[in-house]
Amino acid sequence: MSDDSILNDDSGNVGEILVEERRGASLTLREDDARETRAASMEVANQALAGALRVMYRMLQVTMVALLLLFIATGYQSVQENQRGVKVSLGRVTATDLSPGPHFTLPRPFGEVITVDTRPVNIELDTAFFPFLTDAEKVRSFESVSNKRELDPKRDGSMLTADRSLAHAKWSFRYTRSNPEQYLRTLHPDDEDKFVRFAVERAIVRVIAEVTLDDLQRADERQAVFDQVRLAAQSMLDAVTSGLTLIDVTAQRFYPPTRVLRTFTQSNTAVSVAEAGKEKAQAEANAILISTAGAAARPLLALIESYERAVDDGDEEGAEQILTTVFALLDGDYADGGLIIDGQDVGRTAVAGDVSVRLSAARAYRQKVANEARSRAEVFSAKLPTYLRNPRLFMASERARAMQEMSRKQLLKVFMIPGNTDGFQITINDDPEVLRDVESKERSDRRKMAEKARQDMIKGRR
Repeated sequence: MSDDSILNDDSGNVGEILVEERRGASLTLREDDARETRAASMEVANQALAGALRVMYRMLQVTMVALLLLFIATGYQSVQENQRGVKVSLGRVTATDLSPGPHFTLPRPFGEVITVDTRPVNIELDTAFFPFLTDAEKVRSFESVSNKRELDPKRDGSMLTADRSLAHAKWSFRYTRSNPEQYLRTLHPDDEDKFVRFAVERAIVRVIAEVTLDDLQRADERQAVFDQVRLAAQSMLDAVTSGLTLIDVTAQRFYPPTRVLRTFTQSNTAVSVAEAGKEKAQAEANAILISTAGAAARPLLALIESYERAVDDGDEEGAEQILTTVFALLDGDYADGGLIIDGQDVGRTAVAGDVSVRLSAARAYRQKVANEARSRAEVFSAKLPTYLRNPRLFMASERARAMQEMSRKQLLKVFMIPGNTDGFQITINDDPEVLRDVESKERSDRRKMAEKARQDMIKGRR
């Protein structure tokens, strides 16, 4: 309806119509305002939503980058002490025997660093080659176990020796994972213990079958047996490239079957006592030889034995040559080497010990006797002209001198006795002071002689 029709209406309802028209216009204005308001609000909401989406997108990008960095960081894996590592990338081994420390590889599942413990592993074979023992028997010594028990092959372990005897022993061995790559390629950790035990047990059976029970009881033979077992087991481990290396294989003691254990132990004890006595006697003999002649003891014995053989064979010339060599050795002619016995050069040989002391004492005594004889000869030659001129005066003078020298001795006591007495009695008692002086002088003389002998011995060694 137009504005002109409203104004020219004769019904008298112009005002009402005008009011209604105004209401319509007012309603129209409010709807437009609301639409504009809603549009403005939607624009603000859209802008807020777009800002929120942008923030969330940025956060998602940052989170994805952080996750990617964390994923890459998982490629850094550490190898601990007493471990070695093997690097695997895309299913292929790219590095082996990695040392302790951090190492980078592709993150899982594309790659990883597999670590292998390289510490020695100890394995005890307590039952494989040893009779079954109850809990009560385990706390007792094996020798005290009843010797009437029967051997059950299903339950009791044993070894067959070269002399067709049975032996029992508790074995132990140590090994290490020396090649991590071979170890990982060949063995599963769950099968490792059974595999190593099988290899060692098989080697024990094979080696012990070539050794007698008596040889197993000797300490010098046991080490050779242990080495053979280790080498045999190692060859089996190497045949499958297991990457394992045996360190040692040992057994504490080898026992015969329980029925003969006590008798066998008594026999071994007797043998051990005899061996100990033999070793003790040999040690004492060596000590006596060393104290008697020092390093020259063995060469002297060899020369003496050669001399006796030459005498028995009637070789007088050879015996004389050997005897000359013995005297030369005693005189120190081979102190700088050159001694040859039975075609072998003995090297430097000098007499020491009691023989050296006795030789030094003999040389000193020989020199002393020669000096005394020379001195007496010189005195005799000096006194001979005097005696020839007046023998009586010479004898009186010598008698007076002898009496004077004798009177100067400490043990001599001179008593003046009257000539007109028919008899007299002398009570003799030792003077303690005189005895002490005499003993002191004797000790001093002995010390001087011992010191002189020691000096002569040192000179003889030089």
